[in-house]
Amino acid sequence: MCCEHSFVYTSWSRVCVMCGVESRTLDMDTYNVYSAPLQKGYDRKLRFKVKVQKLLGFHNGPKHTDPIWKYLEQHKSMKNPDEVRRVIRGSRLVFKHYDCVKLFCDVFTPFRVVVNNPAMLRKTLQSKFEDIYSRWSLQGHNASFFSYDWLLRYFLTEVYPPLLVYQKPKTCKNRDAKYLAKLLELGQLNCCNQTMCTKL
Repeated sequence: MCCEHSFVYTSWSRVCVMCGVESRTLDMDTYNVYSAPLQKGYDRKLRFKVKVQKLLGFHNGPKHTDPIWKYLEQHKSMKNPDEVRRVIRGSRLVFKHYDCVKLFCDVFTPFRVVVNNPAMLRKTLQSKFEDIYSRWSLQGHNASFFSYDWLLRYFLTEVYPPLLVYQKPKTCKNRDAKYLAKLLELGQLNCCNQTMCTKL
């Protein structure tokens, strides 16, 4: 009579409790605190997407256990994004989370910039990035890519300037000129910034 098998599993085999038949098994460890994550490669689109999510409020920001929260809690006199950046810059924290200035302002300051349709703005910003990324990819990845912060600032200048207040200000004219020239090469420079490029 054929056994219908009712298996119990060990870490290396399975055993039928009815007939005793045993067969070896090899299971992949699905989670282990000591194991390294699978290498997924560097994802430029995902990195930019996360930056946009943090800016528009689709991201929770640092974990509640991150020391940045306790540090900013001690500086409640902050009034605007510039003061938040200044306070963060003066800290000795390893991870300063500059991408989360918008969230920190919402939590610790009275400063607000209202976006009526953040979902549509997110879609627009990501679409603009993907267009540039696609054109850049046609070069075979031999050329260096843009600064994500610089691209986000460039897009916001065009589609929603009020949010620029949450971005780091420009610090290097040469870098700005380099990226503008790169956009011109990719055919992605709008007329306003094209004039700026010729001046730099």
